[in-house]
Amino acid sequence: MITQILTVLVCLGWQISDDLPGMRYIKGGQYRMIHDSYSTTDTVVQLPDFYMDEHEVSVSQFATFVKATGYRTQAEKDGFSIVEGGEHKPGVDWRCDEKGNRRPSPETSNHPVIYVTWDDAMAYAKWAGKRLPTEAEWEYAFRETKNSNYKYAGSNRWAAVAWSSTNNSVTSPSEVMKKKPNALGLYDMSGNVSEMCADPIDRTGKSRSLDIKVAKGGSYVDDLSMLTYNARIPSGGRHAFYIGFRCVKDVD
Repeated sequence: MITQILTVLVCLGWQISDDLPGMRYIKGGQYRMIHDSYSTTDTVVQLPDFYMDEHEVSVSQFATFVKATGYRTQAEKDGFSIVEGGEHKPGVDWRCDEKGNRRPSPETSNHPVIYVTWDDAMAYAKWAGKRLPTEAEWEYAFRETKNSNYKYAGSNRWAAVAWSSTNNSVTSPSEVMKKKPNALGLYDMSGNVSEMCADPIDRTGKSRSLDIKVAKGGSYVDDLSMLTYNARIPSGGRHAFYIGFRCVKDVD
């Protein structure tokens, strides 16, 4: 009976595809991307189906990658990171929290990994058989594939889905998946940490060079205006306390 039902759904044009472990299936479609920061973009993009991590890559996931590969991040090579407050603090890397303190057990931490550059994120994604999302894919997933008009990822009530210091009650990034997801089952796309994408922030390379990438979603230190789908900040070579990432994977 179940097989017959699935056959009927396929014949009617329904896409039957299971989520992957830790990832959500995103049905592709047309998406109009509009922004006017650093460079003006107004374009319609045809997106294929893809999978997206249900949450930001965690410290424990990154620890597994480092253990398997021996990878050294740019922060480790540089010998410092930018911690909360703007200080360049020596010895701070992906094993540390936003204040620059070493986490007691990085191997089991479910906080989003921070103090990683775009190249570090790309290295992790390649090892995991994934990639970084394009800005269009990220916005499309934030908006639940149907151009949702929610201000934040899954709700107009920011406190239900987002982490922000707006009411001074949030003073650090949270463990992942502690608030409600959007309709696609994606957590923390508003706030917590900003998420790096594959694209340059200025595709023309005129106002910012192409190695300066875009990050989306805002972080726990940002006000609510940065927690929307179209807010953008520069990222790339900076390993800072407020920037992390999540990955996507193509549907074979």
